[in-house]
Amino acid sequence: DGNFEIYVMDANGANQTRITTSAGDDLSPTWSADGTKLAFTSFRDGNYEIYTMNADGTGQTRITNNAAADVAPAWSPDGTKIVFGSLRDGNSELYTMSSNGTGVTRITTNAAVDGQANWSPDGTKIAFATNRDGNFEIYTMNADGTSPARITSSSNDEMEPGWAPHGGNIVFQHEFPGGTTSEITYCSAAASCYQQFTNITGGELEKEAVFSPDNAKAATLQDVPLAFNFTCLTTPVTTIGSSCATTTSVDAVLGGTSGITEGKRAIWNLDDIGVSDGGADGVASTTGDNTLFVSDGLFLP
Repeated sequence: DGNFEIYVMDANGANQTRITTSAGDDLSPTWSADGTKLAFTSFRDGNYEIYTMNADGTGQTRITNNAAADVAPAWSPDGTKIVFGSLRDGNSELYTMSSNGTGVTRITTNAAVDGQANWSPDGTKIAFATNRDGNFEIYTMNADGTSPARITSSSNDEMEPGWAPHGGNIVFQHEFPGGTTSEITYCSAAASCYQQFTNITGGELEKEAVFSPDNAKAATLQDVPLAFNFTCLTTPVTTIGSSCATTTSVDAVLGGTSGITEGKRAIWNLDDIGVSDGGADGVASTTGDNTLFVSDGLFLP
């Protein structure tokens, strides 16, 4: 719809319904445990703030009011509190507040980035991602911020923790070097360990995993870049500022290593594209074959 809005749908993807309509982006929705409300991040007032609303989109209410960004809310299991990230004290820290926005309490104090918090099912602990040890790792702490404990140890970034319904395991994103591929991994909430959930075939980002309520499955978003060829101009143009427009068939887009698989659902995203010179030698770049020379094109599916 031109900017980020929040939708709800049935578990099978049916009945997709838009429940926010805002000129600013509405992001990071999270359900209350009883399913009656959502908390989310919105830029509608000129900076990122936390809002709540009813499950049908009514009753949208701003519950933070700060000149700095307040982001990524998560409800406590009993619905009385929300944990969120904020820059209000100069760097990214974690805070809790009552579900109506009162009683804001800072629960981390660290020069590094602390964020992506998630409550344990019993409400006694919070898992979060932090780079306080040099790269992003998963930590847990008591709900009041005491007793932080590192539960992953890797030279690569590990982020976006989510608890299993029974509280014994935490699922998270494990990035490979370069940040272009990642897998979904889980470990015990009490110790450092790894069990791979997903199989990376190359060029994929798998992230934002959550367990189903019955603990039987984990859902994840997979970010797969499209790769396809098209001819923009029959004669290469190397003049700075030159431009061209082209279209291509769906068969050309879906061929090769695009990552679109028959029988599986795909979400097309409007995004920037990068154009390379095609290699051996497309001439548009003078620094070598297959070199990126346009990074602000637009892919409109």
